[in-house]
Amino acid sequence: MSSPRSLAVNLLVCLVLGLFVTGVQGAEWQQVSPPGTDLVIEMPGEPKAMTQKIDTAAGEIEVVLYILEVEGLAYLVNSTSIPPDAPMATIDERLNGARDGALQNTQGKLVSEKKIKVGVNQGRDLVIEKEGEGIFIHARIVMVGRRLVQALAVNRTKVASADTSRFLNSLQIKKSE
Repeated sequence: MSSPRSLAVNLLVCLVLGLFVTGVQGAEWQQVSPPGTDLVIEMPGEPKAMTQKIDTAAGEIEVVLYILEVEGLAYLVNSTSIPPDAPMATIDERLNGARDGALQNTQGKLVSEKKIKVGVNQGRDLVIEKEGEGIFIHARIVMVGRRLVQALAVNRTKVASADTSRFLNSLQIKKSE
């Protein structure tokens, strides 16, 4: 069985390319604003930064992920710039590509999808089931200018727990591009 962290990392890779409890008891929630981003989100602890290189259609890019594992749950947030030489695409095409890549590469099934806005920025709320493993990925993906902002919570519940909802709903973009 895949760990929540590896699923979260795999899902992030999928989004860039085109766990087990329902609550975090006793965790102290704090606002997190990863360096070099204009995002703010609440997490039940201090995330660890992890750098990963990813091959894209526009070449290799370096991605910094901020990951927190608490009592079997995985939380991940990231903001990735779209390379200047990436193929032109509309916001909907980029969001569709992120969704489709996530589904294909996780061999997941789309349980739900909802168009959203975070401030003035368009995005999607997704729930993906990792088939055969009983793991659900709750994702909020948002296009901010030429950046893809992602917040992911990986757990075993199809319906977002209070903690998953708090995490995803706390995502704010300090300024839009």
